[in-house]
Amino acid sequence: PGYVQQCAEQLGFVSGLIPGRMVLPPQQPGQPPILVLSFDSRAAMAADPEQTALRAFSMALDVPQVLRAERPFARMCEIALKLAAHMGGVIVDDAGNRIRPEAMEVIYADLEQLYDRMEARELSAGSVLGRRLFS
Repeated sequence: PGYVQQCAEQLGFVSGLIPGRMVLPPQQPGQPPILVLSFDSRAAMAADPEQTALRAFSMALDVPQVLRAERPFARMCEIALKLAAHMGGVIVDDAGNRIRPEAMEVIYADLEQLYDRMEARELSAGSVLGRRLFS
């Protein structure tokens, strides 16, 4: 856990209120975190966390809650690639399938269309109305 925390802190994450959770804070106060990085809370609370091995951690983005201007998905991809390279890991989806940078670009394009549709309906990501509707 200490190694994950150290690497994540170098990329702007701060410890969350829940053990095993770190957040990338927003630029605008009062907004929800841009990204959430989570790992085994038991490992975070272990008597000697430095002797506890982690095999995986996850990053999450709540699209409707985060302002588009924060570039949340692009930042998540940048951070994931940096962490994977620095830590000698790979990026996988929830099913354990490897995600390549090319796939991230396709997802990004789809997400941009979703942002456009939300804005067209006056439900912009991160807006008060959008956050209320999708919470």
